[in-house]
Amino acid sequence: MPSLILLRGARQLVTLRGPSGPRRGAAMRELAIIPDGALLISDGVIQDVGPSRRVENLAAARHAAEIAADGRVVIPGLIDSHTRLVGGESRLEEFEARLLGIVQEEWDPPGGAPPGLRELRTASKQRLSLLARKVLKQLVRHGTTSLEAKSPWGVDARTDLKILRVLETLHNKPLDVFATYYLGATPAEAQGALEDYVAWLCADMLPRLRARKLARFVHVRVGEGAYSPDQARQILSAARALGLIPKVTACERAADGGVDVAVELEAASADRLDSVTPAEMDLLARSTTVATLLPGVAFHQRLPRLPPARELIEAGAAVALATGFSPDACPSLSLPAVMSLACREMGLTPAETLTAATINAAHALRCANRLGSLEYGKDADLVMLNVGDYRELTYQFGVNLVAMVMKRGQVLFPRMEF
Repeated sequence: MPSLILLRGARQLVTLRGPSGPRRGAAMRELAIIPDGALLISDGVIQDVGPSRRVENLAAARHAAEIAADGRVVIPGLIDSHTRLVGGESRLEEFEARLLGIVQEEWDPPGGAPPGLRELRTASKQRLSLLARKVLKQLVRHGTTSLEAKSPWGVDARTDLKILRVLETLHNKPLDVFATYYLGATPAEAQGALEDYVAWLCADMLPRLRARKLARFVHVRVGEGAYSPDQARQILSAARALGLIPKVTACERAADGGVDVAVELEAASADRLDSVTPAEMDLLARSTTVATLLPGVAFHQRLPRLPPARELIEAGAAVALATGFSPDACPSLSLPAVMSLACREMGLTPAETLTAATINAAHALRCANRLGSLEYGKDADLVMLNVGDYRELTYQFGVNLVAMVMKRGQVLFPRMEF
């Protein structure tokens, strides 16, 4: 990889430069676009951003390897802030059966744990790592340069630890893979003694994760078949005391108190929010917690409504978009597809979706100091699109417009060797 790179001639260089915090309201439509823009990159970090005529005349630029955008659009690398990267094989039989209206208990087990959990328990780390790398390559082809990845469902400590170790081996090779310990369903064997199980999580499991540096986030699902607000508060308070960052899944089917917990504990994000109330929207708007929406999950699961993104933005909440990728919940790896869905079915503008999948997603992962926009001192994570206007990314659907993907100055696509 050359130590100096000059990328020049972008018809639109969409920088997302702006305030240090997550974007809200009208600020989500302010993309800070530079016509005929250029970037100077040194050792994988952005050194200068501006019009091509100025940047290419810098003294340092004269010795740089050149990449010509040739009138294409350049945007920040997309950030997928909610995935289950290691999720096992596709659920093809289940998918076909659901289309025919056949719903079996094994596909909707009590507590909501996915049917592929048995497969994850028996698979080797090598097998799971191989499957995950295949997924990562597909993510890159669709413009994703950083992502969050969860352990399964928190119902089997041994399996959770195995998958977190797999995620550890994938981080920075070459993508940022931020690992999350996910508590999505309460174990069946703990139903009679759930308080003891929660106490064990706080006293044993969470300190173990911290000591081994296996997770950046602890994510608790609040609601039916999962954890109560008080249980989530206890778990996430313990996590925060250890230096782990809280995240919450809330309002899947009704107001469940999860938003209150997220805001109270300054969670990085509150996810799903399919049934969030106006009062909860106002609470999010007055907090630092990012509202991470998963329209692809609602679409794939054929839910009666998609998350109220327009209402959340109008209320002043900081909104992010993520795929929610997993074989059971949403088998889509394409953030552009999710962005297009958000425009057509949730009332967002193309600019708002781009903000939601870049800088606001970076805030949902607490990494906006170096990711999510094209600015001096940030990582050179970017995507070049085969179009001359960024709005084509959401106007066209079912079409992959990605021409090039760069991560910290390294071209990953079309040349992917990891």
